[in-house]
Amino acid sequence: MEVLSMKNLSNGILILIFIYILIFIIYLSKKIIEKKKINTFLEKFPSIKKSVRIFPPYFTRIRIIIYTLFLIFALLSLLNPSFEEEKSTDNTDLKGVDIVFLVDVSLSMNAEEGGITRLSRFKESVLSVLPSLAGNRFGIITFAGTSFLYCPMTSDQGAFSDYVRGIETDMIPDTGTNIKKAFEKADELLKSSKVYRNRIVVLATDGEDTRESIPSDISASLIVLGIGDTEGSFIRYKDETTGLSGFVTKEGKLSGNPSDPLLIKSALNDEYLKKIANKMGGEFINLNTNLGGADAIISKVGEMDKNSETILKDISRRDGYQYLLFPALVFLLIDIMILEIYGKKAG
Repeated sequence: MEVLSMKNLSNGILILIFIYILIFIIYLSKKIIEKKKINTFLEKFPSIKKSVRIFPPYFTRIRIIIYTLFLIFALLSLLNPSFEEEKSTDNTDLKGVDIVFLVDVSLSMNAEEGGITRLSRFKESVLSVLPSLAGNRFGIITFAGTSFLYCPMTSDQGAFSDYVRGIETDMIPDTGTNIKKAFEKADELLKSSKVYRNRIVVLATDGEDTRESIPSDISASLIVLGIGDTEGSFIRYKDETTGLSGFVTKEGKLSGNPSDPLLIKSALNDEYLKKIANKMGGEFINLNTNLGGADAIISKVGEMDKNSETILKDISRRDGYQYLLFPALVFLLIDIMILEIYGKKAG
């Protein structure tokens, strides 16, 4: 099915077309008036008429028609008519659940265990299970001292993967960790029309929230991915401005000495995270001791009822200005050829 539409239809283009038409009418009127004056003059002086070659009336009418057609096609080409070509009349039905990730991007997520930061461990875990979650939708809320919707809900796994890879610990300037605010942001998203009825919230954090406030219940299944060592690890950081890197000290400086007594040690607060999971009937998993813990997301999706979403096939658009510009140029060429031929005859 093809539907004609004007891609450049706007007030500016319409005003431009109106100006062109007005100029054309003025020009045409001027030529007609001049033609009448010449004819009147020649009727008064018939002797001059014999020595001057004048275009016959039918010739003038033909040129007016050609000019008019040229103008019509040229102006329509400005609107850039396009065709929406539906590739298929069939619809695609996707069935799945909505998965919202709450990802801690506070500085402590840069702590290293086994040569990998906590945030990197989360990224690897999610990306490894993503191929098994096709047909579902995903979104990401990042949080530290505050939270924001980082990745809107999408079923595009490629785009979602790019969002996951782009998560960094310095993306929120408000330092600290406030898990309660992250859940409030999630609740706001869950109550909107952007998320469907069957959904999972995945909290990924080391639980280093000094408030240790328990968030209110949310209308979703909960999986808590605890990331970190309960014994504690040092926080590695690289200052992109200065290029300096090292471990974070209690004085807010960087030290390259892992034996420095001033180094901050960040530990997984698994007790706090278990309380959150238990309160909401969720599941707690330590990603450090259970490297395949993210598989729990796949299992949870398999247990749940699926949302249904109907998606129309992609619609391709193609420019159509050339289909009108070409005949406009042809009419212009015809006019030039007629003048050339007539001029030679006149010579």
